[in-house]
Amino acid sequence: MFIRQHVRYSLFSALQIVLFCIIFQKLYGQTNFSIIGPGGGGYFSAVVFHPANSDIIYAGTDLGGVFKSIDGGSFFFPVNTGLQDYIVQEIAFDALDPNIMYLATTGGVYKSIDSGNSWQLKRNGFPGKNEYSFSAPVNCLGAGNKYQPGTLYAGFGRGLGNSKEDTNYGKGIIFRSEDGGENWAVGNTGTPNIDAQATIFEIRVHPYHSYMVFATTDKGFYKSSDYGVSWRKINNGLPGDDVRGLAFRPFTTDYRTLYVTVISPAGVVPWRGGVYRSDDYGETFTAKTNGLKAVVDTTSSSKFKTTNFPDIVIKENNPNVLFIGDWKYGLSGVWRSIDSGASWTELVQQESDLSPMYLDMFAAHNLAISKSDPGKLLFGNFYHLVKSENSGNYWFCIDTAPTNNEWQNSGLDNTKVGDMEFSPTDANTMYFAYWDIGIFKTVNHGATFRATLPGVDILDIELDPAQENILYACSDKACSENNQYKIFYSQDYGESWSIVWEGIGKRIYCLLIDPESPLFERTIYIGVQGEGVYKKIGSDWVLAGLAGKTPVKLVRHPNFSQTIYALTAYYGLYQTSDGGLTWQRLGENFFDRPQDMVINPLNPLIINIAVLANGSKQGGDIYFL
Repeated sequence: MFIRQHVRYSLFSALQIVLFCIIFQKLYGQTNFSIIGPGGGGYFSAVVFHPANSDIIYAGTDLGGVFKSIDGGSFFFPVNTGLQDYIVQEIAFDALDPNIMYLATTGGVYKSIDSGNSWQLKRNGFPGKNEYSFSAPVNCLGAGNKYQPGTLYAGFGRGLGNSKEDTNYGKGIIFRSEDGGENWAVGNTGTPNIDAQATIFEIRVHPYHSYMVFATTDKGFYKSSDYGVSWRKINNGLPGDDVRGLAFRPFTTDYRTLYVTVISPAGVVPWRGGVYRSDDYGETFTAKTNGLKAVVDTTSSSKFKTTNFPDIVIKENNPNVLFIGDWKYGLSGVWRSIDSGASWTELVQQESDLSPMYLDMFAAHNLAISKSDPGKLLFGNFYHLVKSENSGNYWFCIDTAPTNNEWQNSGLDNTKVGDMEFSPTDANTMYFAYWDIGIFKTVNHGATFRATLPGVDILDIELDPAQENILYACSDKACSENNQYKIFYSQDYGESWSIVWEGIGKRIYCLLIDPESPLFERTIYIGVQGEGVYKKIGSDWVLAGLAGKTPVKLVRHPNFSQTIYALTAYYGLYQTSDGGLTWQRLGENFFDRPQDMVINPLNPLIINIAVLANGSKQGGDIYFL
């Protein structure tokens, strides 16, 4: 996406607030932007088919709100009217009217009565809003069955579906509404109850027995027999407490059969995850793991380097067919059972099983199956939204498509741009520094994009002002740990990159080239998280002031190369007039979550500073020195 907010977990739309492409005034009135970019990116945290029409697809994201397709995923468009919170954790439908939809977001529950085209916040009864933390982060929704369609359960937590747990927000709380989300009250007030620190991943109301409600959490599997007032923890036959996926087997006697997935701890052997089945309403479980191939990286504490299956879905017209998704990094993918879980087959075993992607990431985090056409499946991950139309035998991206080894989005673009640079001689050539997905280049004014340094969080990119073929970029985290917190260099117009500084293990926010330094021995300034400004002199990198601070942007005075301004997080704006030997603070403003700044080239006394405007009175203001 062309416009992107700098911090992934902020609370408003990148389509509404411009943080990086700053112009020299505050943005008022109507400004129309169109989405360009390679597509994908970010995290697809909630993906669903419309219950009655498999051509209608909804994709909830961790940043861009909700996208909708009405043609099976060929084209998407954002449907965010009314949303104040763009971090979507689950999408649910009313049991009787699929035009009524609900969103679980970090800011509460939203309701739509027009198939998602507009939304209304429904948090009456939830805790009051906080300025800098989520007071009502709803991770999952349990919609009532056809006998009680207006009943809803909202499980608190910040899990982005079933993939994450955040101990700051998992408090074991379930709210209940009996009027379609208009009013809410804490539901789990009885004894026994859910662990007070649990992140709640899924809530499911029994299809026949409305009083029977089930919940999966990172603290265990829970069952309620009194409409969610009290909850019993059940672990008979389960190897661990971290339970994520939950699905009822269709067409069974009284729906007494259900499946759950259990998460094995990261890096621990023997592996203790997999699929478990109950035939007595969740009272006891038996393992259904035959054929599953578990991969455990014992050298890593990252949970995404251990095989685990956060989701399970079942074919509506053939309950013997089950699908699970493996979240492990790489070509992990989807598994299928055709015998009710007695055995499993890995569906993706070679590149021919899936269409090309600009990042070879097939980890399946959020798995969905169509009720109206059960041969169609979806899953989302950190980079792509992927679809199958033949029960998982072949998969293809629907967020982007290759065009002569370049990429064009389908309207579904959840990327965030850290920075961008225009070629000084060719207006059609632009370089984009993306968080999550790396550096992309366009030579046709954004019609298509080419990945030149994929899989790296790039926070800043700079063209050498005197040598257009020379570029520098700095990184945060990366798919490959070898590329984390580095300075990269290109001398072929961004087509290839090499590491020129290994860094010190901290996020590098920004960089600045001194245009008056020797062409082949450039002096470069960088801002390092919590460390201050570093300066490259010759082949050495030395601390050049502001120790202990975090410079998020460095800019040079247009007329004096030794005069540099450093915008810091929480400490305000600083200036040096001697190349970093000494610094002085300018003004009294501390700037609430600063993002970027530019100097007016016609009047260098004017500096424009962009901040995250939520909860701030400084958003986009102009400051005079």
